[in-house]
Amino acid sequence: MKCAVSNCTSHNGQKESCSFFNFPVNEELSKKWALFCRRKKVFNARTSYICMKHFKKEDIENGVEYEMGFAKKRILKRGVVPTIFKVEVSNPERKERLVQRENRRIVNELLKQNDAEHKSAVVPVEEANMETLETVDLTNSDVPLLDMSNAIETPTSLEPFFETYKTPFEEIEELETKLEKQQQEIEELRKVNKKQQREISIAKQELEFIKRKHSYELKLLEKQVTTAQTEKTSIEAKLVNIFSKKQLDVLKSEMNRTHWSISDVEQAKFIYTKSNKIYNYLYNRGFPLPAVRKVKAWLNMKAPAAHLKDHCYTSELLQ
Repeated sequence: MKCAVSNCTSHNGQKESCSFFNFPVNEELSKKWALFCRRKKVFNARTSYICMKHFKKEDIENGVEYEMGFAKKRILKRGVVPTIFKVEVSNPERKERLVQRENRRIVNELLKQNDAEHKSAVVPVEEANMETLETVDLTNSDVPLLDMSNAIETPTSLEPFFETYKTPFEEIEELETKLEKQQQEIEELRKVNKKQQREISIAKQELEFIKRKHSYELKLLEKQVTTAQTEKTSIEAKLVNIFSKKQLDVLKSEMNRTHWSISDVEQAKFIYTKSNKIYNYLYNRGFPLPAVRKVKAWLNMKAPAAHLKDHCYTSELLQ
């Protein structure tokens, strides 16, 4: 891909980034682009391109976005025509001559402006008065001479001017250095942004993994709770047929001090009278039975009074 403009050496194989733009579809606009190319021979505009060096910065719609890295390619505004035509100079001696010629032109323009300002400051004298002026011999006259010691000295050379004046090429070099610094800063910011994006993606993945792990553990605990509740209900249903309500309360709460009912007392006395060894075995195994000391006390005790038949035997009453 090569630029269609005459004497332009831009092509897509260069190291510097240079964008190329197709000729517009509009015939009138395409003719303007073709006239700007200044080609002697006729060429096909459909397969030709013009590089970005022939357009102004404001002609590019997304120039800032492209420089910052937010756009992949440059896009021209609609109806734009190339206006910058520069002749590429490959010979360095010729380039130096062009620079010197440009500097001489600038100096001549500044000198002309200076002369024009001095002429405008001089007061014009009429020609009639100039004719009547007489020559005066200052050698023998008493006319005081002007003291030129305090007169304004005119500069004899333009060296101070050249020291302060900067050529357009120097300004271009300064702008290029500033642009390089800005591009380096943008590249560093881009690297930092990529690093932060990677860290954010890793943190998101870790957070997603932790969420999944917690949800799995929560479901597992819920299953364990449900199974434990079902086992508890089934065990309670089986124990109801074996133990009394008071015995079940003892098994659940493991109370040290219990108010036994009359039926529980009678059952304990019956088992102990049948075999005290079996009673001790069951009691030591955690079977919900009154203590052996209480059972012996109940056996030695007479029958309870009439008002205590419907109540429970307590340790206080047994004492």
